[in-house]
Amino acid sequence: MISLVFYALAMVVTGRYLTFQAIKNIAFKGVFFIFFGWIMAGFTSNIIGLILMYGVFVGIDVGMLYGMAYP
Repeated sequence: MISLVFYALAMVVTGRYLTFQAIKNIAFKGVFFIFFGWIMAGFTSNIIGLILMYGVFVGIDVGMLYGMAYP
């Protein structure tokens, strides 16, 4: 559920910054941070770390990347 909240917020924020020139920059940042979130979620040993790494980082990044598909 945390992931869905940050997913929705990221789509709203990213939608304001989408221009044709910014798409490549947002895509690069989104892919980098989703990779970072998955790696860090794999290294965590408690549920709070998993919620933060997967829920927050991956939720924001999926919202960034999904928002680019429908500008």
